[in-house]
Amino acid sequence: MGFSYQNHNISTDKKINTLVGLGQYLNALLDSQSENDFNINKLLNEVFYRNKWFSETYVIFSIRQWSKVLTLENLYNWLEAYNLNPIIPKKVGLILPGNIPAVGFHNVICTWLSGHHPKIKLSSKDDILIPFFCSFIENKLNHSCFEIVEKRLTDFDAVIATGTNNTIHHFDYYFRKVPRLLRSNRSSVAVIQGNDSSQELEKLGKDLFTYYGLGCRNVSKIYLPENFKLNKIIQAVDSYKHLRDSSKYDNNLTYQKAVCFLQNQKFTDGGFFLMQESKNLHAPISMIYYEYYTSFKELIEVLNTKENQIQCIVSSSEVFDNSVEFGQTQSPQLWDYADGVDTMSFLENL
Repeated sequence: MGFSYQNHNISTDKKINTLVGLGQYLNALLDSQSENDFNINKLLNEVFYRNKWFSETYVIFSIRQWSKVLTLENLYNWLEAYNLNPIIPKKVGLILPGNIPAVGFHNVICTWLSGHHPKIKLSSKDDILIPFFCSFIENKLNHSCFEIVEKRLTDFDAVIATGTNNTIHHFDYYFRKVPRLLRSNRSSVAVIQGNDSSQELEKLGKDLFTYYGLGCRNVSKIYLPENFKLNKIIQAVDSYKHLRDSSKYDNNLTYQKAVCFLQNQKFTDGGFFLMQESKNLHAPISMIYYEYYTSFKELIEVLNTKENQIQCIVSSSEVFDNSVEFGQTQSPQLWDYADGVDTMSFLENL
């Protein structure tokens, strides 16, 4: 099933240097120092026009994160453990998520760097930024490196797909004849121990509300020690009250509050978000679930039983394998794979 294409003739070093160039270009864009006087505002407006969840603030945040991770040191440290020269390159279908800006670009560069050919099926919610990134790479190399599929994904040797829990079952059946890496819904949680500093609680706001809470790395559930006062969190994250400026977010908040009233559900009003005690992990947008624990040891055991549902755990404790410092969930490194599944290893072994 092998075939010949230009990507396989580009050295790994050249690919790495091009990605470093992309990172530098994105940084220059945000600092209004880009070549050819590219109008970043036009790009931001186009992205927002396509998806009203992709506000200027969070698109800029996403672009800034990519500019930070695409460095020479990061790329070499990430890739040194892998064999990036397949004997027979494969056509890898990529069904990308669209919940937060450019989140699927990681799968794109993994496939490209591994020496395979990315066939990209974009989410209709996020179909501006990733082609923009890919165009920069192709223009720099003067090569066609990526194939964006407009309709149905066909003619592939393997698949990497992200979707809801329901769509993943469909994907698993539909792609059953080829190697596949499938990712479904996960949530992130925070563990408050009671001695956490006010600065840490303020940083928790970033984990809760960046991208309006739409990402799988956003905290949607908080575990609290007994007798912990919710007002400590409400006061600490007050700087994010601007989220109500988004009509989409505000509509969600109004809806969730109405549901609580109609169903006579208890909740605590945080002003621009609601808090509700629940055993569930995944809270709807504008709602934060919480649960009290009496024993930290027992909590560790509970979270271990839910590891397949949890993306990351925000905690000052180092006892959790996938723990993240407060304020860092939306700043993953290139080697921080979604669901803890090594994408590069999957591609390496095709």
